[in-house]
Amino acid sequence: HSLSASVKGSHNGVSHNHNDVGVYSVALGKTCMVQDPGNQAYNLDTFGPKRYDSVFRNSYGHIVPLPAGVLQKTGAKYGAKVVSTRFSDDRDTIVLDLSGAYADPRIIELSRSMTYCRDDETVIVEDVAAFTEPSSFETPVTTYGDVIETDRKDEFVVVRKDGGIE
Repeated sequence: HSLSASVKGSHNGVSHNHNDVGVYSVALGKTCMVQDPGNQAYNLDTFGPKRYDSVFRNSYGHIVPLPAGVLQKTGAKYGAKVVSTRFSDDRDTIVLDLSGAYADPRIIELSRSMTYCRDDETVIVEDVAAFTEPSSFETPVTTYGDVIETDRKDEFVVVRKDGGIE
């Protein structure tokens, strides 16, 4: 098997921006296991003032957190910071501070870590959030595979014809 994974840091002021700081993809061989849902056809509003009314161009339509129901903001000042990286022969880990992509004072902490494990061919994505008051927290995961729950409520496995990931 050939497992690959990517995660986006950067900011929301790039060309063809989608307000998707923290988005990630995971592939096993030639099969996408977890991925963005794609994009809609371009139309008159694609590059106009209604650009981010589309869920495929705002953060709601991407595999990024939705803390307290708040979408990511547009612009170069709304982005991620690399908190830490660790690389070894067995696994690689990156931790991103995503709080800067959201303009909401209730968010104290919002981080996403991705660990790529070569030894057992898994990818672990973990989100951590803290707020100044009780708040909702959602993280979508889009896949064309089957999602299998595990004994832990915050863990699942995605399975497709040629393998699975955690």
